[in-house]
Amino acid sequence: MVEIEKKFLLPPCKAKLYLKALGKKYKKEHIIQYYAKNMRFRKISNHYWRTIKRGQGVVREEIEEPIPKEEFCAYWSQKEGEAIEKYRYIFKYKKHRYEMDEFEGHLKGLLYLEIEFDSLEAAQEFTPPKKIQKFILDEVTDDPAFTNRSLALFGMPVISHPLSQLIAQNEPQNYLSASLKPSFHPFENVYLVLRVWIALLAKVIEANKEAILANDEDTERLHQLRVALRKIRSLLALLGKRAQIPQAKEIEKLAKTIMKKTNKARDLDVYLEWLSAYEQMLPTKLASSLQTLKKRVRKERNEAYSTLLHTLQSPEFSLLLSRLYAFASSEPTQTAPSIILGKKMVIGQLHNVWKKAYRLTPKSKPHKYHLVRIEIKKLRYLIEFFSFIFKKERYKDILANIKTLQDILGQHQDTTVQLEYIETMLQKDLSKDQKEALLLLHKELKHKAKKLLDILPMPKGGGLWL
Repeated sequence: MVEIEKKFLLPPCKAKLYLKALGKKYKKEHIIQYYAKNMRFRKISNHYWRTIKRGQGVVREEIEEPIPKEEFCAYWSQKEGEAIEKYRYIFKYKKHRYEMDEFEGHLKGLLYLEIEFDSLEAAQEFTPPKKIQKFILDEVTDDPAFTNRSLALFGMPVISHPLSQLIAQNEPQNYLSASLKPSFHPFENVYLVLRVWIALLAKVIEANKEAILANDEDTERLHQLRVALRKIRSLLALLGKRAQIPQAKEIEKLAKTIMKKTNKARDLDVYLEWLSAYEQMLPTKLASSLQTLKKRVRKERNEAYSTLLHTLQSPEFSLLLSRLYAFASSEPTQTAPSIILGKKMVIGQLHNVWKKAYRLTPKSKPHKYHLVRIEIKKLRYLIEFFSFIFKKERYKDILANIKTLQDILGQHQDTTVQLEYIETMLQKDLSKDQKEALLLLHKELKHKAKKLLDILPMPKGGGLWL
């Protein structure tokens, strides 16, 4: 018997949701199969079959015959690789017979759609209907990694392009922004994707470093450098732990050290912006008193930037960049399709955020809110990292909620830091007007901090709604 079929890869989802969208009745089968002695043994419900297949691609020869249960069990101990368990949903759509395979066990998340044809010509002329086409990720008819035998022998398939090719394809127009938008095949090896991100973020760090050393006075340069460092730390913490990447901890430690050494310069950049904004909040007499304070902060800022320049030219900073580029150019030893792992990781981090956020109450200390904000940032970075596997409309609401929470918590943290800074300034030798101005601002900011907590979406009993 000659088997003529095409195979299409679908995004991980419950098969019944696809079938509901198509509005089709179906027949469901539970299948367990394995391979031994160049034969396929398959159990469908309470029936057992032995099959010999030859060839690959669209046209294959297939010899199939029923066997007793005893024979199916007899070869089990000789199976090659892992047994495959799946549910098959059979339905008809526009004169064609479709089989949707939803895998279980070690292949959970994998979903195929196969279509059988009477002739090679019919197969070659076939184009999936628009209603089905919108579900399809890719055609994998001719890809040997997506055959059932390969799944049994090697497990979950991935699509791995050369690392240099992926980096070249995702080069941004400039490297001064850490807001990157690389794109990959949804089944691309996630550990290759990680290396592309690290390579691009390392270039962002280097580009902004060079701009600062060239006396670029735009405060965004230091901000973007730090955002790139945060993203690297976050991605390596989440993916490095899962994959046990040996270089991850060293890179994280180096990045954390550099972040600490750049904190003061960034904080003083922000303080100067705050002081300028404060002038609009104060009466004219008190606002003018901030000019002396601004001069003092500007002097501290210049000293901090002098230290920053030394940090950017230090052996420690060079070591960080060399470690980043070395990691980014290394071939991963592990594989996992991005679309399978990505959804698990995003859901896991979402639960982690929710768990921490639910413990918050209006009486919680500011640093508790800040810790939740850090976890929300990690979640946003993770969604950004895996953005190519998600349909935007499916995650529009959750992203909007996350952004709202992050913005409110960010303002709350900024206000808390401003209060601490004003309290520090009040300990210094100040004029009467300066002290009065700062006390007035302190009162306003304390009120703002409380107001921000009041607008956080809190359910009854505490915790944030996510």
